[in-house]
Amino acid sequence: MIKLEVLDAVSNVSSEEELNALKLALARFFATRARIAVDKLWDEGKLNQEVFDDLRHKHLRTPYKK
Repeated sequence: MIKLEVLDAVSNVSSEEELNALKLALARFFATRARIAVDKLWDEGKLNQEVFDDLRHKHLRTPYKK
């Protein structure tokens, strides 16, 4: 159902300007959801400055095998 709604919205995009506006709206939507999730973790005490400091020094890239 949700995928059909998104596909319907995309099918009505008729210019580069409208496409950019849709991309911006989606980016803002997901950024807001991410901020809410991080705020919840912070409020629950599962995330704090110590965790951020620890993450800053970790190498978490995905190893690629050839």
